Amino acid sequence: MDSGAEMCLFHGGIARDLGIDPAAGALWTLPISGVGGATGTTAYGHRVTLYVGDAVSFRSFDADVGFTDPTVTFPVNVLGWTGFLDRVRVGIDGAALPPLVYLGFTL
Repeated sequence: MDSGAEMCLFHGGIARDLGIDPAAGALWTLPISGVGGATGTTAYGHRVTLYVGDAVSFRSFDADVGFTDPTVTFPVNVLGWTGFLDRVRVGIDGAALPPLVYLGFTL
């Protein structure tokens, strides 16, 4: 999770594993940038279903997310505002050992 990220962004290898060609049929394309500026990489937008929780108790919802090109090195997957944090409320209790994460849904 990245509260500073505008959108959810995943490595293109995940898209490929889901049977999606990131560049083909993209709903939108955007240049990826961050705190350090432009990366020279493009995000290809697709609508997917995200599942949050475990195998017994989970919620699912459709979200527009970005995928990179599968051949590009992209070190992390990001759950950002659009598509995730605009629907899920997150709380962290750092005083607990181990720390606890609480999720609430706005769906």
